[in-house]
Amino acid sequence: MARRRLSEAIRWQIIGMHATGASFKAIGRQLGYHYTVISRLVRKHRQTGAVKDRPQSGRPRVTSESEDRALLRIIRREPFSTSTVLKRAWLPNRHLSTRTVRDRLKAAGMAARRVIKRPRLTDDHKRRRLAWCLAR
Repeated sequence: MARRRLSEAIRWQIIGMHATGASFKAIGRQLGYHYTVISRLVRKHRQTGAVKDRPQSGRPRVTSESEDRALLRIIRREPFSTSTVLKRAWLPNRHLSTRTVRDRLKAAGMAARRVIKRPRLTDDHKRRRLAWCLAR
């Protein structure tokens, strides 16, 4: 289930309401959040003095959101490009893996595509096709 993010204005509103003496449940009912969300935010404010999210663990992203949007523009121009070709066209001066390109496309809802290769027509096929057309 996706979590609703609290905007910074709502967070400060919650802190202000708690400072005036409102209970966690009353604040939660009024703003439409569970009381545990309110209590965690108040506890975080007491410990750090701020309401911003703490730094999260994990490796930082290699690309920014604007660079990800640039990749989507490239894929709209050339929809059947491979991830290797996209990698070279997207950020040529940066070392990226093709896996990164595929992950960014998947996150944007772009499905993997492969061009359907049709067999070439042989001379016999061409002759029979022409005969079929002429008969009709």
